[in-house]
Amino acid sequence: MSFKVEPSALRAYASQLDEVERVGDDAQRYVRTYGNFSFHQSGIIGFAAPGHRNLMGKLHELLAHLIELGTNSQTALRSTSDVYFRTDEKSAAKIDAIYPPTPRPRPDMDETPVDPWHE
Repeated sequence: MSFKVEPSALRAYASQLDEVERVGDDAQRYVRTYGNFSFHQSGIIGFAAPGHRNLMGKLHELLAHLIELGTNSQTALRSTSDVYFRTDEKSAAKIDAIYPPTPRPRPDMDETPVDPWHE
């Protein structure tokens, strides 16, 4: 069994984490818009308003933490992708350095060689 990392796959997943921030912002906007109620809207539930305000505060903290996790994860994945890419490049260069140089074809070698058996 071997371990293989595709730097491009890490970058693709990091790009998908942009969605976490967008969804988190949408959720916070929704909670701000529909999660609070005025004194006149509260009615009997106004007795529970202090508990509700605490709940809304915790919900905002949770959503902010979710956004932060998404952003930090995205940064870490991109950084990890860069490290693996550089490591792959260095390894490939070391392996390439082991092989003898390959002669490059000359432009005049593009002509088809003559096969003496099938002239």
